[in-house]
Amino acid sequence: MLIVLARSGAAPVADAHVQVDASPPALETDARGEARFMLSEGSHTVHLERVGFEPLDLTVSLQAGEERRLLAPLRTVFTESEVVVASATRSGTILEDQPVRIEAVPAEEIE
Repeated sequence: MLIVLARSGAAPVADAHVQVDASPPALETDARGEARFMLSEGSHTVHLERVGFEPLDLTVSLQAGEERRLLAPLRTVFTESEVVVASATRSGTILEDQPVRIEAVPAEEIE
């Protein structure tokens, strides 16, 4: 069994896409940054990727019946996203003078 440990520094990286030998099934790391694979003995290539991190390829060799923990240190990468434009208009009234909507909710809807 191979347990891949995705880390950024000492912190676990959840939801990283992990694939072994470029074949299905690919797994996502859990909240602890772990993904578990049942593999045969021999050499295997592990590929990890996640948004915000550089893709990582590692090679590991397993013996028959061996359980190996593979540390996968992911490095942060900064990507530029498209520009977001926000606009607003100015009103001539004060916020306190704006009408406010009030709704009464019956007890049946709360329970």
